[in-house]
Amino acid sequence: GAYPQTPTDHYNSRAPLFQRLDAGGGDHFSELQDSQRELEKYRQKAFELERMYSESEKILTAQGKQRMDLEAKLAETQRSHEREMKANRTEVLEWQKRYTTLQHQNNKLADKLNRVERELMGVLAKKYEIVQQAKAEARKQVLEEEAIKRDVSRLIARRNTTSGGAMDAAAVQALQNLKLRELQERRQQEDAADEAAERQRKAAAEEDKAKGEAEEKLILPETGTPSAIRSRLASATLDDFFGL
Repeated sequence: GAYPQTPTDHYNSRAPLFQRLDAGGGDHFSELQDSQRELEKYRQKAFELERMYSESEKILTAQGKQRMDLEAKLAETQRSHEREMKANRTEVLEWQKRYTTLQHQNNKLADKLNRVERELMGVLAKKYEIVQQAKAEARKQVLEEEAIKRDVSRLIARRNTTSGGAMDAAAVQALQNLKLRELQERRQQEDAADEAAERQRKAAAEEDKAKGEAEEKLILPETGTPSAIRSRLASATLDDFFGL
């Protein structure tokens, strides 16, 4: 079926109002009032639509501004995050480099500490050896002095037997002193040789110590670290030993 006609369709199907007024006849006053009411209705509807359009435009403008602000804030946040990530990557690389350097330094320090400990053990062993050698030298000196006294006594006895008389006390003492001087001179020569060898060994140890301190300064300049303290203790032990 056909669609029902609306008031607008009704008015559109008729001739214009002014033509019908000129033609005369009909209730044109009521028709004019209906048209006026219809016009007012459309005017109100147009006003309402204009108001809705204005509000929608304000809402869209506010939303557009808010969106632009959010996009600008997002862009700034992304740039800030990128700068932070770049700084963090640089810091991570720097820490990795420092870790590698410290690990290399720690390995060198561990090797040096092991070397110092071995040297310290060698020094202690050498000190024990020297003490034992000194005791042996003391025993040897006593035995040699006793042997000299026995040799002098036998020599005096043979001379007394050969000459038929006894040697006086001054001659006996002179002979004994002569033997003791010969023993003392031989020991002085041995001591001089030992001192020369000791000075040479001490000079070599001092040179090694200087090299070790130079390596320690290159590896870790701080002087209060445990490794530096252990190195100084070992050096003090060496100085104490060689100062004996």
